[in-house]
Amino acid sequence: MKKFAAVCLIITTVLTTWILPAAEPEDFIPDQSPVLFRVNAKQMLAIPDLRELISTASNDGKKAVSVIEFFEKNYNIKPETVLSGQVWGTKTGSADHDAALYVKTELKENKLAEIFAGQAEKSENFIFNTTTLAGEKIYTIAPQKKIKSEQTTLAIVYLAEDVLLLMPLTPSSAGTLIASRQGGKNPLLKSINRQVLLAVFARMDGEKEKIRLFDLQADIKNPVKRDLNLLLKLTCKSSEYALQLAMQTQFIVPGILGMLFSNDPVLTSSLVGGFKVKPDGKRVEIKFALSKGDQDKLIKYFSDPNNRQALIENSGVGPAMIN
Repeated sequence: MKKFAAVCLIITTVLTTWILPAAEPEDFIPDQSPVLFRVNAKQMLAIPDLRELISTASNDGKKAVSVIEFFEKNYNIKPETVLSGQVWGTKTGSADHDAALYVKTELKENKLAEIFAGQAEKSENFIFNTTTLAGEKIYTIAPQKKIKSEQTTLAIVYLAEDVLLLMPLTPSSAGTLIASRQGGKNPLLKSINRQVLLAVFARMDGEKEKIRLFDLQADIKNPVKRDLNLLLKLTCKSSEYALQLAMQTQFIVPGILGMLFSNDPVLTSSLVGGFKVKPDGKRVEIKFALSKGDQDKLIKYFSDPNNRQALIENSGVGPAMIN
């Protein structure tokens, strides 16, 4: 009898594992969302320079405690705990604030509750609270009255023990939560490249839209070497418009780069050299390669106040696109 019970337990465990796989953020994407965004946060945090950038902060040249340092010191939480895998973002409605993030996480709910309880007692700028939305428990971070006009309330929901939903708390939030529970079957999901560092895919609706599909991919093959490759694919309403768009882009972008980085002709030449445009029927492919060396030069360029001022002065210059 004991052997039979043991066999039943093993079978039940196997079936449960098969029927209930680990949840992924994309399992909750609302079916009707027309814009999808995903980034491999774990891969991004593996980039040394980026990891260092988000782990430190400064104020007037003096090192200040960053958010990451604060949580590491007070709660023993590292960025990889909160962002342990894929992060998906989506548009959930027509208003600007109708958007949501779905995050793969290793941060347990009891730990988040502990943070909220601790912050609720001592925060001077925000109110940390727990309430319900569409019959579910949610955590909220609301600005105090003195800064209420500048920021909105953030809602955090555990859709699974390892998936967080983050969204602004608005009248449409309940609908977003309900749609998330019913999601995972959005037809655009199959168009997203899950191997690259970052991907954005958008469907343009309406007969007036000349660009029907927008597909952007960004990838870094080697986190240390850090060469960045961008690939933008645009599907247009007609091959004529695709050819027109390709010709305009090929002509305008180098000129814009030349104006924006006019103080460094060598950098400009390198940036222009990494830019390629190719029309193919109704599609336009735009490639942009940015080496680690050029990235370092860009950071150095932006750190010069004179260059930043030139950037502001020239940012609105250039011929208009013909629709």
